[in-house]
Amino acid sequence: MENKKWAPSQEDNLGIITSVYEFIKEELSELQKKLDVPIHLFMILLAKLRMNGILNLATP
Repeated sequence: MENKKWAPSQEDNLGIITSVYEFIKEELSELQKKLDVPIHLFMILLAKLRMNGILNLATP
């Protein structure tokens, strides 16, 4: 299965994708509050995840 042809179902969007998004958002917010992390660090982190194939930011 090619990733370019994959599209999440409405159930995926309302379920696991939304819950993982909320989890990541909360964790990054906590990191920023505890460590006073500059916002550009998050951009670097996302870029590293994307380069390692862990994160695909392309919209279906």
